[in-house]
Amino acid sequence: MSIGSDLKSAREAAGLTLDEVAARTKLRTTLVAAIERDDFSLCGGEVYARGHIRVLANLYRIDSTYLVQLFDKSFGVAETALDDLAQTTTENLERQFNLSWKSLSGIAAAALLVAVVVSNQLSSNQEIISAPETKTKSPSSSASPSESSSLPAVATVDEGVTVRLTVVKSYSWISVTSADGTSLFTGQIEKGQTREFTDSQVLRLVIGNAGAVSINVNGVDKGIPGAIGEVVRLEFTPDAENSQG
Repeated sequence: MSIGSDLKSAREAAGLTLDEVAARTKLRTTLVAAIERDDFSLCGGEVYARGHIRVLANLYRIDSTYLVQLFDKSFGVAETALDDLAQTTTENLERQFNLSWKSLSGIAAAALLVAVVVSNQLSSNQEIISAPETKTKSPSSSASPSESSSLPAVATVDEGVTVRLTVVKSYSWISVTSADGTSLFTGQIEKGQTREFTDSQVLRLVIGNAGAVSINVNGVDKGIPGAIGEVVRLEFTPDAENSQG
């Protein structure tokens, strides 16, 4: 038995035609037929292939976990291996950052020392120049320090995009990747559960059961992106715009 043959047998046992399955899942008939032949070239990648397998398995009421594990073993790279690769890449970046930070710290320390010396020299010169005038200085001049200290601080605005997903019906399979292609989450979320993801540039989502998920982007309610059983692909940027794939 194989993934395709298992799915085909489950479909036939459910009394569904390829066209009926395509209509319920919003997948192309040719794609469903190809998967039943163990041809995953039309899926658009391993992440999408896993999502299609889960959607079909859930429609037929069979175990999707076993089929996805079989896919990883036969056709793809296991998600745990991808996680290990992402962790290694992150550690390498952190190591490079630490080295760069040490170099910058040395430069900053030297610059600070020079600034202190120059500041002290300027203060000494200023005291020498202003000393004769201290007796005639008006009392009103003492207000200057308080005026300068009352200037408002400059507010900073955090940039990035934050997406909060809440499953409001049944359950949904979800995949989230960041701008650099790192997988932030891949798995199933049950009704009542909420997951939140943030990236400075873009978040890309694949939702396997769009009618079960409510989306909030940067504090703005985007509603439910599709119908029950529908697979949608979304992309969100810091300005909260999105496009469906």
